[in-house]
Amino acid sequence: MPVMTKSPKGDDIVILSRKEYDRLLAAADEDVIDAAMAKQTDLAKAAGIAQGFLSEIESGLKTGDVTVLQRIAIALEISLLELEPVLN
Repeated sequence: MPVMTKSPKGDDIVILSRKEYDRLLAAADEDVIDAAMAKQTDLAKAAGIAQGFLSEIESGLKTGDVTVLQRIAIALEISLLELEPVLN
C-alpha cells in the first residue's frame, strides 16, 4: 500500500513497495511501446509502405530506395536530407 508523505521542502511524495513500483513501470513501458507502435503504423500508412518494412529501415536491416525514403520524408514533413539523421 502506498504511503503519502511530504519531503523536507513540503513536496508531496509517495512511497511504494518494489512490487507496486515494478507493476507501474511495466504498465508505463507498455504504454510507451504501444504509442511508438501506433506512430510507426501511422507513418507507414502515410508513406504507403508496410509497417514491417518501415521497422526494418529504422533498425538498419534494410535500406529503402530514394522513392520510399522521399515518401517517408514527406509523411514526416521534413526534407530528404533531414531524414538521414533520423534513420541513423
